[in-house]
Parts: sequence; C-alpha cells; structure tokens
Amino acid sequence: MTRDGSMLSGLGIDGTATDDEVYRFIVGNIGASADDVARAIDRSPKKVLRSIRRLRDLGLISPSRLAPEDGVDSADDPAARWRATAPDAALGPVLRRARRRLHHAEAALYDLVDLYQREHVAESPSDYLELIEGRDAQAHRLRQLQRGARVTIDAFQTGRNAVIDIATAIRAPNLVNPVEAAPADPGESPDGLPPVAFRVVADGDFLTEPEALRALDNRVAMGHEVRIADAPLIKLAIADGNVGMLQVSATTAVVLHRPLVVLGIELFESVWRHARPYEPGTTPLEPADRRLLQLMLAGLTDTAMARQLDISPRTVQRRLRALMDEARVTTRSQLGWHALRSNWV
Repeated sequence: MTRDGSMLSGLGIDGTATDDEVYRFIVGNIGASADDVARAIDRSPKKVLRSIRRLRDLGLISPSRLAPEDGVDSADDPAARWRATAPDAALGPVLRRARRRLHHAEAALYDLVDLYQREHVAESPSDYLELIEGRDAQAHRLRQLQRGARVTIDAFQTGRNAVIDIATAIRAPNLVNPVEAAPADPGESPDGLPPVAFRVVADGDFLTEPEALRALDNRVAMGHEVRIADAPLIKLAIADGNVGMLQVSATTAVVLHRPLVVLGIELFESVWRHARPYEPGTTPLEPADRRLLQLMLAGLTDTAMARQLDISPRTVQRRLRALMDEARVTTRSQLGWHALRSNWV
C-alpha cells in the first residue's frame, strides 16, 4: 500500500487517498453506504469497498444499525451502511503514539549530535566558538542560525539594533536578529516541519527604539512568548539549545557551540524566570494603559513613553496620574508595585 501524503498517512496509518476520501465522507454522513460514497467521491464501488474494509479493520468505522444481518460481512455489501467512530477516540491514541515516536527520534538525534561533538571537536578553542566581525557578517550568521533552528529560538532584545534595524525586521520578518526576527507564518515552516517556538526577552533600552512596541506586538500575534526585563540585557540568540550568538560589541559577536553554549542557556533561563510577561492572559486595564505601565516599569522617561505611544508627555503624566488614583497610591513606584500585584501588567 502506498503512502501519498493523505491525512491518514500523515498520522502514521497506512492509507491511500481513496481511504482518506471515504473516511472523510463517512465522518460527515452517518449511515452512508459504499454506493453513497462512490457516487459522492467519484470512485468505483469496488474501490470504495476495499477502503471501507481497511477503515473497519483499523477501528475507524463500524456498521450502522442498517447493516446486513449477522453472518454477512458488511464490507462486501455496497448497500450496507456505516458510521464513523468518534475521531478523537479513534485517532487520538494514534496521534499520541506518533508524538512519542517523534520525541524519541529527537532525543536520539540529540544523543548522536552530542556523541559526534565529543568525538570530533578538536582541542582548539576555535572549535568551540566563532568570532564574527562586522555588521554584514553578523547579519548573515544570524540568518543561518534561524534557518538551522528546528525546535526553539531564545533571544534577548536590547539596545540599538545595528545589525538589522527594527523597521527592516518588521517588513521582512524572516530575518532573525537576536533581536528582531520571526517566521512569516507561525503555523508552518518553509520545509513543512512544525513551527519553531520563540521566547524573547526585551529590556528598557529596546523599548526606547522606534517601532519597538509594534515589533513586540507582531511577535505576540505570531504566537511568540514575550517578556520584559527590568535590568539591561546583552544581545543573545540561541537555536535549539545547541548554538548561540552573543554580541560583545557593536561590531563583534561570538558564536558559541557546545559545551560553551550552555553558559548562554543558563543566562537566558535565569532572566526568563524573573521577567514580566509582555502580554498577560487577563488584565482589567485597557490595552493602552497596560502598555503605558509596561513602559513605565521598564524605566522609560515620560518623553520616551510619549514617543513610543505617539502621545504627548503631558498625556503620559495625566494617564499615569489617573492610574495612581485608581490604585489609590501617591507615587509611581507604588503604582508599579500595585500593577504587578494586581495583574495589571
């Protein structure tokens, strides 16, 4: 039996395109017969009966009450009627087994990668890290880092983006800068693999840049996890926990391979644990007020907050004053404490 990219084959079940069509029709039409299905999908009754027999043996369908009497195989009767087993009950275990197989395959791959690195990495420090000089070289290496990622990308966003500016990254979201990047479609990667999961932490310096909020909103809309850190960050991006890129100056970056990349992983996880979610699940505030508080907690000045929100500094002060009144506090530091405690941000 051939595999041809059908739904059932995608779940790890041997099946043809006809099996797929027959199953879909019976799922949506309780009590359909082989003759009904054949007419609907323009296949011969004999071919449909073969598919029905396979689907029955897999437990995906069963005869309805209108099936022939006992002793007669319903799968031989074009007039016998069929109903689908609830798909979640029939296919759920299959999907879970497929996920377990994928998990085991990924674990085996990582074991092989670790074994390869232990056996092939030389004693020279250059085998553990690469030195990247220049803006263009950094941008090129960052693109390679994203394209090579298959599971996760963790990144810090901070300071002035000299490699790929925010406006460019918004227009071309496939560019990954530690910094500014995101896949064009969060539900599908170019090679058909599951989407890469992004976790991003931004700091106050990043939030002062033009279009920073728009860039973070784009990330959230694409399903990325975004948090805000109070302390300044360094520019860092890590792909799949195997390779990381760390910017050490405006013109120089280093690429860390195992085992050195573990240092970057530990740094990221420590910051991630203490950072605030940029887009909490529920909040009693209007989105504009929540953004304002996010910027205030990140340490931005009134002028910088006004620039990000495209309002005047006086409006910033007035809105913060209103929030302080609502929280029944007298200082901005008290407002920040109340906002964190009350899930305002």
